Amino acid sequence: MPRLELARQNDPDAAGLAAEALGVLLVAGCLAAPDSPAVPFGLTAVMARHRAGAGDVVEALIALRGALVEAGDLDAASEPVPLVVAEPAKAALSLAAYLRELLERAAAVTGTDRDTVAARALELMGSR
Repeated sequence: MPRLELARQNDPDAAGLAAEALGVLLVAGCLAAPDSPAVPFGLTAVMARHRAGAGDVVEALIALRGALVEAGDLDAASEPVPLVVAEPAKAALSLAAYLRELLERAAAVTGTDRDTVAARALELMGSR
C-alpha cells in the first residue's frame, strides 16, 4: 500500500482538495474494489497537486462528509460519525472508505446516482 505522506508546504484550498478527493472516490468506486490501492494512490496524487499533507486531506474529507449528508437528504442526527484516528494517513484512508459508503447511501435516499449527489455536495461546499 502506498503511504500518504507529503510535507505540507502551503495552505491548501480545502474546497479544491475535497473536490479532487471526491473525484478519486467516484473513480475508484467504479473501477476498483474497496481494498484496492486506487484510493491511496489517488489521494497521494491529490496531495501532491495541492502540496498538502494527510491532515489537510482529513480536514477536507470531514467537510465533504457534511456536504454529502446535506446533499443526500440524510438525517445528520442518525448518520454515523466516523472516528478519526490520530495518525492522519490512516484517518484519511478510513474516511475515504466511509465516504464511499456514504455516497452510496445518499444516492439511494435521493433516488439519484452518485455523480448527482457528488455535484450537489460540491455546490454546497462552494456556497459556504
